[in-house]
Amino acid sequence: MNKNKLRKAAYKGIAKEGKGHQEFFDSFVSNNKVKGEILAEETAKIPTLGKMKETTSLRYIYIAVLAIILVLRMVGVTEHTQSMGMGTGFIVFALILALGVPVIGIVAALTQRVNLYHPVGLLMGLAILRTFTNKNIEIDESVFIVLAPMAVAIILSYYIPSKLKTGYERKVRKEMKGEKEVTSVYYIFEESKLDSDEILDAGL
Repeated sequence: MNKNKLRKAAYKGIAKEGKGHQEFFDSFVSNNKVKGEILAEETAKIPTLGKMKETTSLRYIYIAVLAIILVLRMVGVTEHTQSMGMGTGFIVFALILALGVPVIGIVAALTQRVNLYHPVGLLMGLAILRTFTNKNIEIDESVFIVLAPMAVAIILSYYIPSKLKTGYERKVRKEMKGEKEVTSVYYIFEESKLDSDEILDAGL
C-alpha cells in the first residue's frame, strides 16, 4: 500500500470518522500489511481537532494572505490579457490557472488536508523564481509589493503543517519467548490537550 492510500485511509479514519491517532493506527496496522514507520508518518500528518484550534490564528492569517494574492492576480491577469487584446475565453482560462493555487491553499487552511500546503508553497516559490528570471518583467517596487504576500504564503505553507503534525514516539521492546528473544516495535502518539479537554467536558 503506497503513501497516498495510507494518507487517504488516515484522513478518513481521523478527520471523517473522528478516531484518535492511536486508535486509528493500532486498528489499521493490525488489519493491514503495512510498515509501521510509514503508517506512523502518514498518520501523524493528519491534524486533530485540537491542533486545528491551536492554529486558528495562523490559518486565518494564511487565508488573508492568499486572499490578497487572489485579488492581485485577478487584477494583474485581467489587465495583462486585455492589454494583449485576448478574448474573454482566454482571460477566463488564464484566471483559472492563476487563481487555482491560492484557492487550493485556502481549502487546505479550512480543512484537515495538510498535504495541500507544501504544493502551494512550492508553486508560489516557482512563480517568484519565474518573475526574477523572466526578461520581459521589469523589476521595480510594484513587483516586490506583489511578491511580498507570496513570500509570506510560502513560509506559512511549510510552518503551519509543522504545527498541525501530531508527534509520536517509536519504542522498541525486547522480551524472551521461550529460548528466543523477540523484538516488538510500538508507536505511541501524543494526545492533544484540547482534544482531551473536549472529551472530559463531554462527560459533564
